[in-house]
Order: sequence, then structure tokens, then C-alpha cells
Amino acid sequence: MMRYSYKRLKKLEMHEIFWESNQYYNAEYKVSSLPIENYSDGLESKQLRWSGIDINTGEEVQFLITEKLTHYGPSIYSLPTYVHPKKIKG
Repeated sequence: MMRYSYKRLKKLEMHEIFWESNQYYNAEYKVSSLPIENYSDGLESKQLRWSGIDINTGEEVQFLITEKLTHYGPSIYSLPTYVHPKKIKG
């Protein structure tokens, strides 16, 4: 499992599968529009915008991540990262 860096997100390909994860959920997406990079004068940083289709709902979701502020943006991974405690076998 790997959290995608800004540099890696720039290389997303059409129909590539990725996961948005946090401590409460994992959402699986398929890239539906390639990342487009712009510069934000107000933030003095580059930003990436792209879209993904939620595999479970079919809903299209817009993503935005700012290079200098990646910790405030979505957490994008190559695999799901959150595991519910009930799913851990002991």
C-alpha cells in the first residue's frame, strides 16, 4: 500500500483504480478524467484537478489537491488502508 504523492497523482491514467481512505472508510474509484495542473496565485502553489467514478455508487467525484498543502487534501492510495476492528481476526 502506498499513499500517492503529488508527483504520482500527476501520472494517473484513464480507468486506473485508486482509493481514498481515512480512519473511517475506504472508497474505490476509477479515473474518469485525467489530472490537470494549474497554478493558484492565492496559495502560491500548483494544484491538480481530476475526476473519478465511485465503483460502488457510480457517482462521479471531483478531486483537488494542492502541492504545498497535500495534508489538507484527499488521502489517495493504491490500496484500501482502513480496516474496521471487526474485520481483524485474532
